[in-house]
Amino acid sequence: MKKETKTWCVSRILKKHRRIINRAYAKKNYELVLETAEASGYILSNWNQVYADDFLEEVLLKVSGELSIPQYKDKEKGMVLFYDGVGLDTRGLMLIYITALLNLGYQVVYIVDKKKEGAQKALIKNVNNRALILEYYDSHRSRLEVVNQIADIFNKYKPEYAFLYSVSVDVAATVAFERYKGIISRYYITLSDHGFYLGNRACDYHLEFRDYGIFTSIYKRNISKEKLIKLPYYPFVDTGTPFAGFSFDTQNKKIVFSGGSLYKTYDSNDIYYKIVRHILDKHSDTVFVYAAQPDPIHEKKMQDLIEHYPQRVYLIPERKDLYALMQQAVVYLDTYPIGGGLMVQYAAAAGTFPLIIERDEQDGLLMNTGEKSIMLKDVDEVCAVADRIINDSEYRANKEKLLSGTVLTGEEFEKELKKAIENKKTSFKVIKKKFNIAQTEKEYINNFNVKANYRHAMLRDESNRILKYYPVLWIEKKIFTAIYLLKMLWEKKG
Repeated sequence: MKKETKTWCVSRILKKHRRIINRAYAKKNYELVLETAEASGYILSNWNQVYADDFLEEVLLKVSGELSIPQYKDKEKGMVLFYDGVGLDTRGLMLIYITALLNLGYQVVYIVDKKKEGAQKALIKNVNNRALILEYYDSHRSRLEVVNQIADIFNKYKPEYAFLYSVSVDVAATVAFERYKGIISRYYITLSDHGFYLGNRACDYHLEFRDYGIFTSIYKRNISKEKLIKLPYYPFVDTGTPFAGFSFDTQNKKIVFSGGSLYKTYDSNDIYYKIVRHILDKHSDTVFVYAAQPDPIHEKKMQDLIEHYPQRVYLIPERKDLYALMQQAVVYLDTYPIGGGLMVQYAAAAGTFPLIIERDEQDGLLMNTGEKSIMLKDVDEVCAVADRIINDSEYRANKEKLLSGTVLTGEEFEKELKKAIENKKTSFKVIKKKFNIAQTEKEYINNFNVKANYRHAMLRDESNRILKYYPVLWIEKKIFTAIYLLKMLWEKKG
């Protein structure tokens, strides 16, 4: 499908969503407003040709103002509310933020989905029963109920500061946080600075980890420079978790490791997969291991590799022993055309050299690189460096030495977070720097499957009321649900 056709289809879907939202808002059907805004956000976050949507932000702000949510005045000094809509334990940024906040002497109320209860084992172990309060919201309830659950926690603890850390389409948290404008200092922790997300108006300050995020916030989201705070992150390293091994044989094999969201490996020229094929074709003693969450839409190319290179390519789930696993690899291959953030930093922290094609969005990801030859200019250089690392242990050791000091330490992060809270700025300057992202946006269009994304946005478990306006999909979902229930009943009887 051509770019113009895809653009027309997406525009048509979003226009219909706007009509649904406007009608629902006029009738005070706020649950349908939130559900449809979420579906629009899902499509926009995959389409990724815009980084914000003023209509959606405005309607979420209006819904927040319409709800009967009480507000408090007397804040509890030193109390911080940390909302986590991601819910991962060691992967992500939650652990480093909460650890730093506790070390700084704050009392932290941590809110996460109830279905994640008990999953934050590293968090509990790391904080050692300090001033951490656990609270939960129930994602199985309606969005409005979740808004009220979050608001109840706000009003129960009366925090002085609040941090919003979530996925790109978290309408409930956005509405709840918007309710406390002017009452507390609210911080949005930017997780995906390269793409669309809802919540641009939900917080007073946005914590950006690199210049690329500052660029997208200023020039693509229209967020003022005064609201931006630059705070690079670092990977939480759990040296106490031993390597859990593999379910396949790697004896006498050299491991080339990679990982992250699979959509980041898709481009029209298959550059990432050409690099993998080069390594596997040239080095018979290598195996390629990729760690990712399930993604049916973007797994095909990886499955093709698995079929073409039997017992040499493995797609594995995300791992708790990531740091130890990374140390088993001779080299780490960064994703392309969309680069990894934390995964590259994990590689650097583990002392495993990352193969990174130099491009704007990866600028500043590793610190203090100076004249070090870490970033590689093109595919040919990546392949050449990979060849030498795999074949020459001395060359590999010299490359790994370059990684020293390229990742922020926990102590440095803690000091800068303190400055961000107290002074609304850090030692890292917010610079208005422009980046060329035309090629990145082009690749998103090339990879965007209109039908798949549209159907998934409409047929997700989270979509119910909106299907009233899509009768064919409504019938389809009912049939799928009936088949699933009958299958479960049959298996139970069997």
